[in-house]
Amino acid sequence: MNAGNVGIGTTTPQSKLDVSNASFGTYAGATAAPANDVIVGGSVGIGTTSPAGTLDVEGGNAAASTNGTPIDLVAQSAGTGNQNGGNIILTSGVATGTGTAGNVGIGSTAPVEKLDVAGTIKVAGTGSEACSSSAVGQIRYNPTGQYMEICTYP
Repeated sequence: MNAGNVGIGTTTPQSKLDVSNASFGTYAGATAAPANDVIVGGSVGIGTTSPAGTLDVEGGNAAASTNGTPIDLVAQSAGTGNQNGGNIILTSGVATGTGTAGNVGIGSTAPVEKLDVAGTIKVAGTGSEACSSSAVGQIRYNPTGQYMEICTYP
């Protein structure tokens, strides 16, 4: 012990409980956590005793970076390895999306529309994206012709 601190996996604990890596939930006793990491089998609740999803953050700022480091939201497909391709859905209310409809602000702390962006928006494209019935309403930039398009169909 060090000044009343307890260390697991360390001989010099700096906090009341100092753990170098850990496995919780269904991983406990079954899977070793990678060095300096924590793995959790089950749901994690921050600010709640009844998490409604895999990660449920309640109250205050759900994610914050005070040093300018980006906060990445990455949707991954089912499967193994690092696979991108899922959707990221922002909605207010409960995990099923049945709560009160809300607005999303980018650069705005008081959004008044479904998407309220304070600043400029960059829309990129190759110019080869075809408009189709599934692309109605999409906005894209054609760098060859240097113009914006809004897909309408047919």
